[in-house]
Amino acid sequence: MNKTKDLSLYKKIFLVAMLMSHGISVGKLYLYHIFLILNIIYIFSFLIQNGKIEKSILKRNKVIFIFFLYSFLHCFFVKDIYLAFQNQVYIICGISVFFSIKYLLSYNSVETLNIIKKVIYFAIFIAILEILKIYRWYNSGYELSFESPSAFLGNTNNFATVIIIVMPFIFFMKNNFKKIFCFLLLTYVLISCDSRANNIALAIEIFIYFLIRIKEKKIIYKIGLFLFGLIGLYIFKEKLYTMYTLLLELINSDAVATDSVGVRKAIILNLIDELKKINVFLFGTGGGNSIIIHMIRNNTSGIFSNHSFFLEILVEYGIFIFLILSFFYVSLIIKNYKNYVRNKNTINGAVFISLIGFAIGLNSISTVIYFFSFWIILGIADFYAENKKLHYRNIKDSYEY
Repeated sequence: MNKTKDLSLYKKIFLVAMLMSHGISVGKLYLYHIFLILNIIYIFSFLIQNGKIEKSILKRNKVIFIFFLYSFLHCFFVKDIYLAFQNQVYIICGISVFFSIKYLLSYNSVETLNIIKKVIYFAIFIAILEILKIYRWYNSGYELSFESPSAFLGNTNNFATVIIIVMPFIFFMKNNFKKIFCFLLLTYVLISCDSRANNIALAIEIFIYFLIRIKEKKIIYKIGLFLFGLIGLYIFKEKLYTMYTLLLELINSDAVATDSVGVRKAIILNLIDELKKINVFLFGTGGGNSIIIHMIRNNTSGIFSNHSFFLEILVEYGIFIFLILSFFYVSLIIKNYKNYVRNKNTINGAVFISLIGFAIGLNSISTVIYFFSFWIILGIADFYAENKKLHYRNIKDSYEY
């Protein structure tokens, strides 16, 4: 067995810059952008070895490369090439995050995960200060008096979605006291974010955890998990009812209304109506060009973000790319679940639940393409989807969430 190397100081700072993304920035320039520019030569040398493109890398990540190539070529066949290339920059940043997290995990998975854990703890600490109205992160777009936390994510919905990504890892903590404390703390922070989609996502995550663990424990644990599920449902019953009434309101509301529900319905109807055009359905409008749909129709009260990632992908890139990316995402869920069942590795179990919860919570985010946490969990999921028993052993022996 090869000895695991420690992460250098440069790699550690690079990882923190990736995790904090908007949190360490000046204007639109992130610290991660600077690292990305510095790493360009290394990235190309990694992809191109001995004058040839490394085929094994392309083969293992063919879906990502297909998406990149299609989105890039698509830039030359769109209405607004500026929006397309702007979106392409977002995709390049996201894909670089995807490969970077996989590289760091392969270099030293235990140290990488521990740094991720510390950054999450720091984010929760900042969130508590925000809830108590003591402090706001320096580049937060909210006033100190604003009640909902955003930590260093820049937006309260973004932060709530990160909690949904993190929460399943809390479920699999070995220390029960620590598990309960962290679960209650993160639930309190999540409720403070007042993000409807993410509240529902948490309730579903709890239910899934209950289902996959009830088969593995003795009767006392089954009773405990059952009560845990009931408590979770009780806590979120009002939120569930609110979401149900909101769904009915969304269906029955007037699409020209200027309230949030009316605007959301107008955005969805605009996108669906655009899909009736066969060229859009097959090939899409192009990256970022869905904004033009809302601008032309002028019925979304100046809000042009789609807040519906899957529908956005379908409209901007067409049915073929939509199906490829959807199958890829579902395959990661299935592979991690199978590896969890086969190897009893809690990383796989947490990632499996996290991907499902995120698929629901992402609807609260204005743009997922430039949401670094999406690419991070995607990279982690792809890395652990493979049957790497060496990494399983390292995690089980050396790492506690």
